[in-house]
Amino acid sequence: MTAVHYQGSAPGTLDMVGGRVDLMYDGAGTGLANVRSGQLKAIAMGSDTRATGAPDLPTWKEKGVNFSAYTWYGIFVPVGTPQPIMEKLHKAITVAIDSKPYKDRMALAEGEIPHMSIAETKKFVDDDAAMWTDLIKSLNIKLE
Repeated sequence: MTAVHYQGSAPGTLDMVGGRVDLMYDGAGTGLANVRSGQLKAIAMGSDTRATGAPDLPTWKEKGVNFSAYTWYGIFVPVGTPQPIMEKLHKAITVAIDSKPYKDRMALAEGEIPHMSIAETKKFVDDDAAMWTDLIKSLNIKLE
């Protein structure tokens, strides 16, 4: 397999539909929309659980691949930001992600909305970085 890196889902989807590439990894929000339109066929989800909007689509783990991969977003502040400011920002973000418009938008994109404390978020980021670092080292991937 040869990796072809695209700047977003749209050009990759165009090449999939046009027969120029045979396989694509895409996020659930865009990928499943293209499956529903009949343009692409889904093989498996990279998440730990099946997508609400595609309950018949198995996960990688169900297919025997003991690995998960997520696209996630975070808000970061400079080192040294005072704890009260971080807590105020965290509270505001929690209110925003609990809003109906945000939940509705995330449901359309098959997104999950986890609630984590500041400490849990730091652990999540550290664990994710360590997982990718270990995987890259184990595969002997080098920067070109």
